[in-house]
Amino acid sequence: MAIVTKTIVAAVIVAVLLFVGGGPAAAGVFVVFALFFLLPAFVIVSRAPFVRMMPPDLRIIAAAIIVVLLAVPWYFVRRLSPMTLPFDLAASIVLTLVAMRFAAPGTLFDELRPAVRRLVIPVLVVLPLLFAMVWLGFEVRAGNEVRYYGLLAVDFGNLASVVSALRASPMLPQSYVAGGGIFSYHWLYFTLPALLSDFLGVTMPSANALILTNLLMAALLFHTIVTAARWFNEEVSERFASGAAAVVVFAPFTTYFYQAAATRFPIGWFALPTRNHLLLSPLTSMLIFGNNTFALVLALFVAIALDRWNGEGKIGDALFGVAALAVAIGYSVTLVFPLALTLMMWTLLGRVRRPIVALGLAALSGAAAVAIFFAIGVLTSGGSRHIAIGFDRGQFFRMVLFGLAPLWVIVLLAGRRSLSIFHVLIAVSIAVPTMLYTTGSAGSMIDFSMKTGSLVAIAFAPILPAALERLFGGGIARWRVAAATIVIALGLIQTAAFVLQFPWYRATRPAAHAYAMPADYHDALVWIRDHTPRQAVVIDPQGLRTQEVLYPMMVGERRVWLPTVFTNEVLISSSRVTGRVPVWNAFIAGDEAARQRAAAEADYLVVRGSVTSPSWREVRRGEWSVFESALRKR
Repeated sequence: MAIVTKTIVAAVIVAVLLFVGGGPAAAGVFVVFALFFLLPAFVIVSRAPFVRMMPPDLRIIAAAIIVVLLAVPWYFVRRLSPMTLPFDLAASIVLTLVAMRFAAPGTLFDELRPAVRRLVIPVLVVLPLLFAMVWLGFEVRAGNEVRYYGLLAVDFGNLASVVSALRASPMLPQSYVAGGGIFSYHWLYFTLPALLSDFLGVTMPSANALILTNLLMAALLFHTIVTAARWFNEEVSERFASGAAAVVVFAPFTTYFYQAAATRFPIGWFALPTRNHLLLSPLTSMLIFGNNTFALVLALFVAIALDRWNGEGKIGDALFGVAALAVAIGYSVTLVFPLALTLMMWTLLGRVRRPIVALGLAALSGAAAVAIFFAIGVLTSGGSRHIAIGFDRGQFFRMVLFGLAPLWVIVLLAGRRSLSIFHVLIAVSIAVPTMLYTTGSAGSMIDFSMKTGSLVAIAFAPILPAALERLFGGGIARWRVAAATIVIALGLIQTAAFVLQFPWYRATRPAAHAYAMPADYHDALVWIRDHTPRQAVVIDPQGLRTQEVLYPMMVGERRVWLPTVFTNEVLISSSRVTGRVPVWNAFIAGDEAARQRAAAEADYLVVRGSVTSPSWREVRRGEWSVFESALRKR
């Protein structure tokens, strides 16, 4: 039976990696990347001072966090190498030899085996299958179109563009628009898929590299949720801790049901919110927003580190905790507001040991992190986007109340429980979007609510085990058990509806519910991705009409010359590039001087039709043709 189980697990993993990775070469490189680069680094860090003294479950989290953080400087050190293949090969060999010689991996794996064994089914079977099903909605060819179903283009595609921006920049990521300056975004996480994207010299699309690293982050978050649920419920059976993690990840939301009901019965306070109306589930974060997933890992780790500091008073726990809180700024800045305020509230309640020391360390690490993030462009003071204060009249609370019904109902049915830091975190996480919002972008009404919704959900994880034990451990009214079962089923139905829509779309290929682009336009951008230098600049007038995505970055993986509606809204616009639109207008009117200027500043042009100019020569013919500048040196 054990052999059959292992065979099934192995078959699922291989099939998913082949599909999600885009082929055997990419899947093979990912396996090598995970087993001979990330794993040896993890083993070495696990034997580092203080980390090796942690309990096995927590040691996995701490070591994984450190490895992900170290990927950022490693990425830029690697960029200094003229050839990635020998560099990656040497690094993998050295890491593997050091791990085997000095870190005693056999002993370490024996210590970690119980923690790993309980994750086999959810992490090695369920999550990969869910990833594969959602991936069925990405880049679906239907006739003369290529379609991205749901919000895969807007959400996942735009994050794949961040990976492309890193790969197309000489060092620090540059703006999507060439000459637009530093790219200001929490891009730190995306160095990991950027590392994978050409590891050992084997190139894979940014989107495939991102979905594969998101799968790793999903596994880490699930383990962290289980660990937090067990850590704060030592007296509760382990199966209820695992059950709590399953509910939080696979059945926390009923937003579909609320939206359907509120659309039909928009009565007073029950009506759909107009602000803070979008919540990100933990599963969607795992699938799409790997940076936010890692920030959720950091959030739970901060809570565990604080509990260890309160219990044992070791300075190492305090340092780890405040460092995790500080670096979270660079992965999902909106989550830092409720996290920091929760720690302040917990301190004011007298629940933090040696508060002056803890707050002092937090202030120092936070100030250092902010200074570094401003220096490298993760944070910026420029642009039109700012944080503003304004009461949302209870709209976020309404969305959280009805949208996270399974979590609320389970806790309420189980009865009262003593106050924990997670009760405070839930309350503060609701208060922050209720009072704060951003201005100056299309996402102003959801910037705070979206990712904070995922934080609210995982904050329930350490509260749920005791509630589940009381409800399903016997000795309680049957109607309570039935009610809890019903709301969990509703949460599972919503998750199933979300995931199964993508296989359905792949099978039926409807024109609705998709972002579509002409198939030959897509193929022209793929040609640019596969046949042009990484740092080439592309002129693509199609972007002037596209408001929510930038296909040359998402598909072509090259920076653009023309500022677009998307780049002007999402990025901080630069006066140095705004004058290019009139030049392009003169270009299409036949002005040879404009065509010469464009050819002097950009490398390639993708356009529907033809261009007759000595400054440009055709290199790919089709409905959408690609032209190469005759003036730029390569």
